[in-house]
Amino acid sequence: MKKPLHFVIIASILLFSISSCEKDEHNWTPIKTVRLGVVSIKVPETYKYIINIDSEIQLNNGFDGNSIVLLKEALTGRTEEQVFQTKTDSYPYGTPTASDTTLLGRNTLKLEYSIPVAPGIGGDHSMKSFIFIEDDFVYTLEFGWTNDLHYLSLQLMYDILQTLQIQ
Repeated sequence: MKKPLHFVIIASILLFSISSCEKDEHNWTPIKTVRLGVVSIKVPETYKYIINIDSEIQLNNGFDGNSIVLLKEALTGRTEEQVFQTKTDSYPYGTPTASDTTLLGRNTLKLEYSIPVAPGIGGDHSMKSFIFIEDDFVYTLEFGWTNDLHYLSLQLMYDILQTLQIQ
């Protein structure tokens, strides 16, 4: 009688450990501050830098397929309208859905696109870019994620946007 009970207890402990690890795996609470020029955001501790230079920061969380890019480029005499049109026309992922919004009171261009990575299998990759001008610089905050964790990733994007600061 002791062996079956012992097996049930061990199996229960293993099952609880696996399920709690899986929950922690997607704990993407934005706590680590990333700064580029006058713009800062908070990202989860699990995000790692790929590139960190004066004009570009790329972060990702590895196999979960989420990434963030923060770009800064000189305005160089262009108007907001010219910048927004150029960014829409030269969007690197195809023809995006463009819409106007605001971030912290700044006029912001929002570009959205879905990349069919593996058509028919469901491997689409969602892209959302937010472009605004501050202190004679054009800032682009770009989010990308796979469909596998779409709702968690979308919520993470909103959580990160809540931490956006422009100083």
